[in-house]
Amino acid sequence: MNDIIRSILPVSASRAERVVDSTAGDMLAEIAVCLIRYVKNPDLCPTELLPWLAWEMSVDTWNEYWTEAEKRAAIKRAAYIHRHRGTKAALNESLTDSPFRSQIVEWYEQTPPGEPYTFRLNVEQKDLPVQMNDYQDLKHAVLRAKNLRSWFSVHLYGNSRGRVFGYGYVMATEKVSGISADDTRGIRDEWVE
Repeated sequence: MNDIIRSILPVSASRAERVVDSTAGDMLAEIAVCLIRYVKNPDLCPTELLPWLAWEMSVDTWNEYWTEAEKRAAIKRAAYIHRHRGTKAALNESLTDSPFRSQIVEWYEQTPPGEPYTFRLNVEQKDLPVQMNDYQDLKHAVLRAKNLRSWFSVHLYGNSRGRVFGYGYVMATEKVSGISADDTRGIRDEWVE
């Protein structure tokens, strides 16, 4: 066993446990303690270890396709979100990862006032279509940060610029059917469109 790392095994430990303890102690002694400072810091952590740091910091929303800067920002925000969970500030902070501009409107801020303990999430599309996975990500982020008693609804809105061309035609026809004079059914008119 290394002099730096001492065993904490009880006296009754088996020989196999002591061998594992000794091997692990030697491996731990080779790790430079100063590296921990870099691994735990989102700004200095190596890129390949960012998912593990996010897991340790309990990042609620994570996407492997984010850029490195977005991943580091999500890790930095995690502590704030957990500290303020259940507040409007935590909701707003958790929605910053979204590609859409969103706004939280509490029930007492709505005109006319909404049902108590509800809020509305207004999501503005900025020339981006809202895909089903985007909607699920928004919903997941809100469910993780909101308080438990509140209910919410999502309202999507947006403006698009472009030209709309409409083409069409109208067609009206009349069909007249005739029958013989000895038939008692008479003549009928039908409109076909």
